[in-house]
Amino acid sequence: LADTDASVVVDVGCGAGGLTSPLASFANARVIGVDVLPEPLRLLRERSGGAVETLELDALALADGKRLRALGASCVVSLHACGAVSDLAMDGAVAAGLPFAVSPCCLVRRG
Repeated sequence: LADTDASVVVDVGCGAGGLTSPLASFANARVIGVDVLPEPLRLLRERSGGAVETLELDALALADGKRLRALGASCVVSLHACGAVSDLAMDGAVAAGLPFAVSPCCLVRRG
């Protein structure tokens, strides 16, 4: 991302920021972490020293792409987002005409 025109990166299902925090450190971009759970977002804000903006929101609200466009997103990422969150992140990116990089959560649970 450091060598791209990505100015606003949205991490959907960011949790406490395993991907979001490094993005904020290395990407020359505004980074927004989106998650439905407030506690991981609080941890992310704390760990990033405020370098990451957070948005408490269900990923379903991003699926039509309108909210992503309103945020000024230039790309969407999602790393190990559980359940349908990876699909919703991709749906929103496609609907908004944005590039995306998604690595879904486990497809099969063992145990």
